[in-house]
Amino acid sequence: MPQLDLSRIFVRLSKTAGIEDLTCREDFLTECLAATLAEDPELTRAFVALLTGSDNHLLNDGTWIGVETQVSHERSCLDLVLRPAGAVPVAVEIKLDAPEGAGQLAKYLALPERYRVAFLAPARRTIDHDVLAHTRYLRPADGRDHLTWFDVHSLIASDVRAHAARTTLRIALLGLLEELGFAPPVPQLGDLQASNSRERADARQNAGKLLDGVRATLVALGWELQGGDQPGDVWTRRGRVGRLSRVWVGTFVERNRLKVRLYFPCEADRAAAMKELAHAISTARHPGLRDAAVTQTKKIVDKDPRVACAADVFVPHVVLDGLETPDAISECWAQIVHAVVLTANTRSDNADPATTGLRPSLAIESI
Repeated sequence: MPQLDLSRIFVRLSKTAGIEDLTCREDFLTECLAATLAEDPELTRAFVALLTGSDNHLLNDGTWIGVETQVSHERSCLDLVLRPAGAVPVAVEIKLDAPEGAGQLAKYLALPERYRVAFLAPARRTIDHDVLAHTRYLRPADGRDHLTWFDVHSLIASDVRAHAARTTLRIALLGLLEELGFAPPVPQLGDLQASNSRERADARQNAGKLLDGVRATLVALGWELQGGDQPGDVWTRRGRVGRLSRVWVGTFVERNRLKVRLYFPCEADRAAAMKELAHAISTARHPGLRDAAVTQTKKIVDKDPRVACAADVFVPHVVLDGLETPDAISECWAQIVHAVVLTANTRSDNADPATTGLRPSLAIESI
């Protein structure tokens, strides 16, 4: 009789339960993470150290850490609470698909229990400035605004590789994270329009991971990211003052092209931006960028009163030829989106030297 493979238990449970609701999916992943941590004090200490970054001086090899889920407070429910012995507890807001609620992290920081608060999400999201500045908000040691599930995957995967006899639940959680698409990206785009739904989904999910550099670039340019974006695309909410109202970046809507959709409040801004973009692209050094196209969309249906019209910039994936690592692809896309958004958003009579250092269109011409 074949033995039950417990290393796939979380994946099988998720499929058997048929979990489709976004909140239920998040709760299921939270409970799987909590069960794995509760079984494994060593992993729990490593996870808390990952959350607390440089603020982990209270941890040592023997620190006991309690693990709780769905901790209720008045008008708040904390997804995961970690209680290191003799230290301030850590509340972790966990996201999978859904966007965070308005002011959610600020509410947790205001609770009388005075939790340290961390945020864990699939990809980069915008955190309110007041939250980032709070002394009890926890950021990773590398200075990012929050951890992602890729960080958790890396933590567990490196440990499993180093110690083959690790607990079954560690391996089961690793399998679940990989099933959900949180393994590191590969440097091939795959067939983004494949007729096979699984192949298409895997390719789009991988493309979404490669867009993390684009997310970081947009945040650096002052844009707020909109949570809950689909694999393979990035939405913004608001950005620095200029021509643009909003930005969307996608990899799979148009075959073999990166698409940057730029939203404008009026036709005059769109016309001026398209002219500047067309000139910059025509003089770009990179041959792939010289094949890029700028077009205006025919009709926009949008509830945002700041959006009246839009233009699309299509960049062929040939710009990625010769790039052999995920980081190289991510950086290439980030540079392109940085240049396109900066060029489109900066009025020529109001360029910001502190931001650009040169005429905006040169950001494209120099790539």
